[in-house]
Amino acid sequence: MNIERLDKKNIQGLIKVAETYRDVFATEPWNEVSRGPNCGKFYENQPGTVCPCGCGKLQEAYPTMTTVGYIRKEISKPNAIALTTEKDGIIVGFAWGYEETSEEFATSKYKPENRNFISQLIGPNKRFFYMSECGLVKPERSMGLGTEMSLKLVSEASQFNQSVLLRTNKGSLARFIAKKLNLTPIIGTENTPSDPENPDRILFYRDSKT
Repeated sequence: MNIERLDKKNIQGLIKVAETYRDVFATEPWNEVSRGPNCGKFYENQPGTVCPCGCGKLQEAYPTMTTVGYIRKEISKPNAIALTTEKDGIIVGFAWGYEETSEEFATSKYKPENRNFISQLIGPNKRFFYMSECGLVKPERSMGLGTEMSLKLVSEASQFNQSVLLRTNKGSLARFIAKKLNLTPIIGTENTPSDPENPDRILFYRDSKT
């Protein structure tokens, strides 16, 4: 399978990636099939059924055009690189990342009371390449394709000569990819602080000097 660049102007390509994004996160370990209309929580239950919290009828977790907007915004960020891979004409995997500072990352990913801790931990005003998303449909996992895509992503980003940051959960295969990329955990392991908002989250980092 070939790994190709994703053009943010290619609306049909973005729609295909959005559909794959939905399929990826509907399976383990996320199981994000639907979302509560008011609580905002993800569930395995089918859209249209009553939200377990009682806030209304569940909605689709990742509506296609909403997801297209999210992807386009992500890959429009500074020095963004987006990759896809196809099998039999169907996109089965995606990966993208972009340049960000520690303050920007903390502001976008954490609550106000935790932002200073996160930015200081990474390094004040530190600029890095953030590996935002990498996903494969279930049949294509555990065969090295995720690692291949991530290595290519970081390889292409190496032209910027920056550090690399990856955030994932303990149950995700991305932690094995982090090892292949020589990233070091700075949050979420036995010898590092816990994530202030999610005890199952791990933050991996590699300084540009290493």
